Amino acid sequence: MCRSLIVSLLSVVVFSAPLAQAATDREWQSAYIDQNLSQTLPGVASPAGFKAGLTSLLSRQRFHSDRAVFGNLPSGSVLDGGAVSLADFGKGMLEMELAFQLRDVQRQPMDSVAELKSKLSRVALALELPDLSRIPAPLSALNIVRGNVAAHYFAVAAGVPLSADIGRLELELTKDGAPVIEAPAEALAEGQWQTLLALINQRIALGWEIRPDQWLLTGALGGMQPLERGHYRLRAHCQLRAQCLPPLSLAVHP
Repeated sequence: MCRSLIVSLLSVVVFSAPLAQAATDREWQSAYIDQNLSQTLPGVASPAGFKAGLTSLLSRQRFHSDRAVFGNLPSGSVLDGGAVSLADFGKGMLEMELAFQLRDVQRQPMDSVAELKSKLSRVALALELPDLSRIPAPLSALNIVRGNVAAHYFAVAAGVPLSADIGRLELELTKDGAPVIEAPAEALAEGQWQTLLALINQRIALGWEIRPDQWLLTGALGGMQPLERGHYRLRAHCQLRAQCLPPLSLAVHP
């Protein structure tokens, strides 16, 4: 997709919140063009999914951002074996999130949350493992975009049809049995649905299509934590067992 068309589309779908703006729209557009060029180089395989970052007001304040940011989850970044090594990271971090999949290929932006919900296939618990060493210095919101939002690895539990009321879910992450984070599923600045809608539309504006096998991660719930050696377990607390999401376990080795 040509640079001028990307700039035009991004001017429509940039997703911002009413915080003090530290960068101009042109600077954001330039950062996303840099990101997109790095993700479309010859030999770069189709992404395993897409992700949102800076989805809490606290994280935006830390990096002087007025908006969420978006990136690609690289091909091969899904941890199917339930384990990962700290040696694979420069500066590994951990986030508990929700992950979604669409029912069909999506090539056009969606108009509403109602349309989005009608096209969702599955939802699952997820752990994302960003690597902050992938972000160019200095660490800033624009460089987070250029560094593909630090995407490295992620793990996803078994997905279930979207029947549970995810707004009522409470997520809990433990390590070796001790609490690490607990947060509601709606602990995002714009909530799950608006964040997911913005993620899909922004990626499509950059020229990507969203396939049913790709996961869509909506951002950290309860903040980003340092990745440490141990056995993590993520589970959801819900009122009805039939509406609960399957848990997720991840072993982190040296």
